Amino acid sequence: MRTDVKIRFRMYRRRNGVFYCEDGATGKQESLGTKTRNEAERLIHAKNEAHIQPSVNLQIARAYLLQAALLRSIGIVAQTSSLT
Repeated sequence: MRTDVKIRFRMYRRRNGVFYCEDGATGKQESLGTKTRNEAERLIHAKNEAHIQPSVNLQIARAYLLQAALLRSIGIVAQTSSLT
């Protein structure tokens, strides 16, 4: 990973305990929908990675979809085999 890339999304917590992110390019702020620091950090990391390497993000999405399809097909096979 390149070290000269600026981080686009920054995380902060408001007084209500909910974590938010701010887009450094546009100034747009949005809720991360969590009060847990670890979960908020994972979400911010994912946003920054998607910005830095969009092609890798697409590959990760394809891997998740493939895994979900495999799990669905295993579930269908298990259901049909239990019926006989």
